[in-house]
Amino acid sequence: MADSLMAIPSRSLGQQDRVSDYPLQKRFLIYGTAAGIFALIVFQSMLAGFAFLVLFACVGGVWRRDGAAVLPYCLAYQWFFIVAGYFFQSWSGFYPGSNNIGEIERAVFWSLVGLIAVVTGIRVGLLVLSKWTSQARSRLQEPRKEYDLKMLFWCVIAFYSISWFIEFSPIDRAFNIAQILYRVLEFRTVFLFMLFLSIVRRRKGYTYGLIALVYTTIPAFSSQMSAFAGSFLLTFIALLSCLRLDSKLRKDRRRNGQIILALSATACALFVMALIWQGGVKFDWRNKLVTGAVTGSPMDKAAAFLSTVDNGITRFNLETAVESLAERTSSGPAYFSAVLERVPATVPHENGALVLRALQLTFQPRFLFPEKPNLGGDSWLVRKYAGLTVAGAESGTSIGLGYMAELYIDFGIPGMLVALLVYGLIIGLAYGALVFVSPSYTFYVGAVTIMFAQHFTSYEGEIAKLLGGLVQTFIIFSLLLKVLGPYIHGRLLPRASPSPRFGEVSPQVAASRLQ
Repeated sequence: MADSLMAIPSRSLGQQDRVSDYPLQKRFLIYGTAAGIFALIVFQSMLAGFAFLVLFACVGGVWRRDGAAVLPYCLAYQWFFIVAGYFFQSWSGFYPGSNNIGEIERAVFWSLVGLIAVVTGIRVGLLVLSKWTSQARSRLQEPRKEYDLKMLFWCVIAFYSISWFIEFSPIDRAFNIAQILYRVLEFRTVFLFMLFLSIVRRRKGYTYGLIALVYTTIPAFSSQMSAFAGSFLLTFIALLSCLRLDSKLRKDRRRNGQIILALSATACALFVMALIWQGGVKFDWRNKLVTGAVTGSPMDKAAAFLSTVDNGITRFNLETAVESLAERTSSGPAYFSAVLERVPATVPHENGALVLRALQLTFQPRFLFPEKPNLGGDSWLVRKYAGLTVAGAESGTSIGLGYMAELYIDFGIPGMLVALLVYGLIIGLAYGALVFVSPSYTFYVGAVTIMFAQHFTSYEGEIAKLLGGLVQTFIIFSLLLKVLGPYIHGRLLPRASPSPRFGEVSPQVAASRLQ
């Protein structure tokens, strides 16, 4: 089954990209309709039913038969951040973290419609390139070759070793080219994902995966953010990418059951980490870093972080942690609801000013335009357009308003949906085009996964950062894949067994003679 996930026949590839590359589309529409009716009955809410229909429709609409489940993951993640507060309110009677949330149902509804617009744009973008990408995929998949797990493992160890000893911060060392350096550094994550994906697909090398998971997680403890969850999320996406939900074969269904169990265990681990982080660690840890109470090497900070976690667990309160996590995952629609009430009643629409700002910042690289303003935090957007007092740069915090709310501020509801469709079109084009410069299909799957997991996951993301990050990452990854990809690809392939010297007998021949 090594590459059965990737096995797409070469015939009719252009037609397949339009139809059978999305094997779950019709089935998930049926599932979504059934889930929507069930939610309608349970919650007595048309919006709840519509939410589940949108979830299944969006996931089924981008679940491609190509081994990369990053787009379904990103859309499901955004969906959760859209509806979490609404369902929490339905169960508890109050919206987490807010007593006056305004038109929350309207904000949730238009955000869900916005997801549909994004998915539509993605499909259009992929369709535009389908003729050429199908040929490129066929070229990369035949003949199919697996990378050496041991070589992949040592690549990961080598690329992540610097994080154990040096806290490399490009923005402090080379401000004008910092974003380029961040993207280059981000490329090492492609190898980590390829390792996880290869292990799950081939069902061996689990020791390599476990060591790599621990090795890449420990240095991340020194971050102010919950970066320690990054490797676990990549494990989750790798497992998700290996599901064969469209297969009717018994062995695939049995394999799907095993993967679903592993997905459930990983999801539970991530949920527990999120509770501990939100309920007892986050604020203490960030305060220590901001005030300078914790300094030193990454390993010094990792040790201090583990001490903070230990203290946080002793003070852990489940109810407080759940409420804090619910507030964290529900703020986006609450801010959007405040924007809907305030714009244009109090603050006028910007008529494209925010998008124009995003385009200018995206296509003006800082090393060529050193006077370009620093994006900084996003809290000013919430303060100005939602009219809410939130923490900002003065306390080392950035509160996101959300890219859908920004597009509404610019264009209103109709223009927001059109802009979201264009945004999805850009995502679809980038997703498809990266295959042209990839030296192998595994490299392609790894590159698109990291590119979109980093820059398309967040519902609360600021449009200038999301768009800029996506474009920059696409350019940097394309250059790295084109220039360095063929060499790295060759080094990762298994080495052929050396030919026996004259007079010697190879082990294979010797074994055959004994039979």
